[in-house]
Amino acid sequence: MLNMAEKFILLSLQSDNGKTFAKATYLKRYGLSAALLYELISRKKIGYQGKKIFVIDESSTGDAILDRAFNEIKKAKTINKWIFSYVRFKTNIRKEILYKFVDNGIVQEDEKRFLGFIPLKRYPVINDKERKIAEQQIRNVLLDGNNEDFSMVFMSSIIVACRAQSLILTKAEMKTISDKLKRIAKGKYYPTDDDLLPNTLKAIRMAIAAESSA
Repeated sequence: MLNMAEKFILLSLQSDNGKTFAKATYLKRYGLSAALLYELISRKKIGYQGKKIFVIDESSTGDAILDRAFNEIKKAKTINKWIFSYVRFKTNIRKEILYKFVDNGIVQEDEKRFLGFIPLKRYPVINDKERKIAEQQIRNVLLDGNNEDFSMVFMSSIIVACRAQSLILTKAEMKTISDKLKRIAKGKYYPTDDDLLPNTLKAIRMAIAAESSA
């Protein structure tokens, strides 16, 4: 079973040619950031209070990628800084996840040549089982209203905040729930016991706005 960060990277790939969907640009940047943070919080390695994040447990997660993410997240100290910064590190994390997919038989690595000599690596999906599971989980939340599992609510909300719902839903489906999607993106749809979700969504919105105005 894939963790949230891995699901986001898998969903960002075009199955046939292994390119990243243009509409997944924010998902592979800010969605990945949010997912890594959530995974470490759910494993009680990182804690949070408001926008501040802090270390709870320094021991290994048993996952080399999450351990590396932990070492960077603990330096960030706030949700906003983690979402906004560490761009090169998170690019490397994405590559490591793709290599893991290759090892697990989920994607294959194809090397192309741009202009005949510049190497480009693509990762077409060769086993879509995990992708279909992730898609259905998100559809269950967004379309069917299954919100009992907070991890699924968090994952689906991040997808929407990163403007990547069209990776999962048809145009007709998005039109039907357009008002709901707007409220989800603003963190105003799902009631929560704390402010992790709304603060993370706000950080993503701010990062996208800053990138768009640059």
